[in-house]
Amino acid sequence: MKRKALAALAAVLFASVTAHAADILVPKDQEFIQDAIDVANDGDRIIVSKGRYNENLRMTDRNNITIIGKKAVVTGRNSGPIAILHNCAGITISKLGFATNEDSGLVLTKCSGVTIDKCRFSGIDGDGLRADHSSDITVMKCRFDDIGDDGIAFSVGLDTIKTNDSLIEQCKFTNISDDAVDINGNDNRVYKCKASDIFEDGFELDEDWASTGNTFEKCSVKNCDENGFRIGFLSTDNLLIGCKVSVPGDNGFEVVGDDNRLEGCKVVLADSDGYEISGDMNTLVNCKAIRSDSDGYEINADNNTLTGCKADRSDDEGFEVDGDGNDLEGNTAKRSGSSGFLLQSGASGNTLTRNKASKSVDFDLLVEATPGDNTLTDNKFKTIGP
Repeated sequence: MKRKALAALAAVLFASVTAHAADILVPKDQEFIQDAIDVANDGDRIIVSKGRYNENLRMTDRNNITIIGKKAVVTGRNSGPIAILHNCAGITISKLGFATNEDSGLVLTKCSGVTIDKCRFSGIDGDGLRADHSSDITVMKCRFDDIGDDGIAFSVGLDTIKTNDSLIEQCKFTNISDDAVDINGNDNRVYKCKASDIFEDGFELDEDWASTGNTFEKCSVKNCDENGFRIGFLSTDNLLIGCKVSVPGDNGFEVVGDDNRLEGCKVVLADSDGYEISGDMNTLVNCKAIRSDSDGYEINADNNTLTGCKADRSDDEGFEVDGDGNDLEGNTAKRSGSSGFLLQSGASGNTLTRNKASKSVDFDLLVEATPGDNTLTDNKFKTIGP
């Protein structure tokens, strides 16, 4: 009897919730999207018909509302972002366009559990999508074109006010005036995103604030004016796996923070270094640098580990070490325009084990450091200088 009573109660509660859920059609039921938002209850869906809606959307302290666009575009009528969600949870916005605005497209503040799915952001002077002090945000299969600032910005410039535990998946970014994605936050994941024609960095962990536990997986950047990927000075314990960069205007990957890991990444035709490592205790495994205009790998810091990495046809060195306590094992440099491996003057305590170089223009290994200050074991270098 007790089980039957509980089941009956659950059925009544479910029926009462679903009874309040409704579809609100725009412009059939409500002329404007904002009017539909104002009358919507938890669980309602707002379905927006094809057209351009010249209005600004505002949603505060709302839960579990879904907005679905049917080839609908919101352009913004007044100054400020096209849409702002504040202190909202469980909101879904799907297949809605945000376009032609002098500010940002969509701004989330103090939100959680918000999903932005298959939306398009274009012709926006500010950030395409900005999330501040938020968590559990999902941005999936969205497009960002002709954006005047960052494509997606998570709490950029806000120090300890971060956006955490969020997902950016299968989004595309084209012609972005700043970074495609700029993150100040922890434990976020960026997966299978593509960026092209980016005027600053492709993907960045914000240079001014500490971010940790973030993952970039199978993301790609083509034609950026600065770095393909950049891990800022205070950012630690982040992972880049299977990411690719082609034709960056500066470095393919720039790692300024400490204790980060790059695995299976690749850069082609970097205008500077393939990988520039300026932080300590970073790990690179099975990475590739092809035809870098400077070094394949430039290590300007201490206690970094490079294992199984390859440099091919670097204009300068394949691997340049200008720091202490670094460990290079099983790496390969081919056809370097200068030396395959270079130990700079002053470098000490570095260990080179089972590395090899071939067809270097100058030397396979050039040691400018004090003899005996570094350990060389079982390497294959045909030419050693000076």
